[in-house]
Amino acid sequence: MIFGPCSLDDAEGAVLAHRLNIGQATLKKGHVLSLSDISLLRSCGYSSLIVARPEAGDVDENKAAFAVAKVVQGAELDLRQPFTGRCNLYAKAAGLFIYDNNQLDSLNLINESVTLAALPNFAPVSSGQLVATIKIIPFFVPQHVLDSCLEINPTNTPLFHVAPFKKKTVALI
Repeated sequence: MIFGPCSLDDAEGAVLAHRLNIGQATLKKGHVLSLSDISLLRSCGYSSLIVARPEAGDVDENKAAFAVAKVVQGAELDLRQPFTGRCNLYAKAAGLFIYDNNQLDSLNLINESVTLAALPNFAPVSSGQLVATIKIIPFFVPQHVLDSCLEINPTNTPLFHVAPFKKKTVALI
């Protein structure tokens, strides 16, 4: 990823690194700059911005977060669409949230640009509760880093799952 100042002449298609309030308009961090954005910025006196641009082999933060989330998503988990480099997993049912601590640690140690955070292992959860999030820290991640995350589990067993609570009948004799 190339990150730093950029002339407005070269900013089309770049990703805005910081939120900008321009009169009534707001350009959010992560916004891909269009020609109309650049015209607006010029009219407000801007000549350069801090932006991010992908290098060859880089993957967009949302695509990378979604790809990692798909790999770790197991039974009884709902995957939401990524936003700002984050993809969240929610419990579909009440139960116990279960995962392998060592595998979670291994994924988090691959590269500082990819982070997985989760509730404690064996935590009781309710339906609809946020249980884990995958966050890509920079705007882009190198493909080889993403590949390492996707290949961490050779058994193809998802990292996270919810074991739903089951109603049982008991009797005392």
